[in-house]
Amino acid sequence: MKYSILQIDDSYFQGERCPYGFMDWLFAQEHGFDIAHYKVTGTYDMEGKPSLEDIFTCHNRDDRPDKDIARSFSVSDIVFLDDCFYYCNPCGWKNIDDIISYRDAARIIDMIKEAW
Repeated sequence: MKYSILQIDDSYFQGERCPYGFMDWLFAQEHGFDIAHYKVTGTYDMEGKPSLEDIFTCHNRDDRPDKDIARSFSVSDIVFLDDCFYYCNPCGWKNIDDIISYRDAARIIDMIKEAW
């Protein structure tokens, strides 16, 4: 099953640190979360139907996919799986489909589908 990873686009903040990078969902909401601050860093295929935990584990191993060009998976990263967006919290996941505008979701999904 295919899935994509979105990570904060550091270039958006012009040398400054994202105020909610590596923070939980509630903190991110309170500090200006915007899906436009993210970029698709990879699209992958995993056998079967991977869980979010399977994806997290896969992208934190020493032999993770694209380890030479992509950082490990962290809190505040987003997974697009089964047509849903999931924000990584320190403990668990938050489905954020209801937070993302239709226009932003369509733009990201178009980028993902181009990579597939």
